[in-house]
Amino acid sequence: MKMSVVALTAALMCAPAAAQDVLDNSGMAAIAQASATFQPKDAFTPSPDESRLVGRRFRITMPLKEGEGGPIARAESGWTYDMESRALHLAVPLRTYLTDEFGAPPGVPSRMFRGVVFHSESNDLGDQIGQTAFGVEFKFSTYRGTLFAVGELTPPTAGDVLPANSDETLAVDRKMEPEEARKAVTDATVVIEGAIAPITPTRVSVCKESASEPTLTLPISSLIKTCLINVAVKRVTIESPAAGMLADWYR
Repeated sequence: MKMSVVALTAALMCAPAAAQDVLDNSGMAAIAQASATFQPKDAFTPSPDESRLVGRRFRITMPLKEGEGGPIARAESGWTYDMESRALHLAVPLRTYLTDEFGAPPGVPSRMFRGVVFHSESNDLGDQIGQTAFGVEFKFSTYRGTLFAVGELTPPTAGDVLPANSDETLAVDRKMEPEEARKAVTDATVVIEGAIAPITPTRVSVCKESASEPTLTLPISSLIKTCLINVAVKRVTIESPAAGMLADWYR
């Protein structure tokens, strides 16, 4: 029997330390989803206490996808292959946010969050009819989505897994012949491991909504809920059933 997000999150927060397993994608997504859907009754309603989650270990896995090719792909997630140099390029993307964009609690200074999106979802709600200020009607598409990310708020220090430059990626080139590279990327995965860390004494996650209104030139209406879970990343790897460990960044 499947547990609801609320029930699963409650179980995660209340489980004794000795009984706590390593959280996987669904466990981490449940934490973010609970934070995303929390609606206070009024201004006096505190946010849920997430302090019991601090220190919980996690292991997130994601498929390594093929990039688009060319220079731009080197800054994106996935793999690309250069036939001329016989090089397989592997990359894990980092996204950067500022905590004050998420309505950081009072007393918490604005800090940079660098992390990896491990869950994304987009729902097409269909077409609607809009109208400009001059009465011109136009059709636009409506989307609602979520982005959940894990990453670090702590300032960069020597030996960090995540690069200090927010524009960097975790990337590596491996010299491989075409057939060897083809086998290496088949069913390859990105694995992120670490432990949940506090943002405040009672919070490990923050969320925000980003909305865009449709226009004649860009007829799309979107509402995206982004949630960040603060963690201490211990290791990021790219693993292949055929080739073993393709990349390994760790503390």
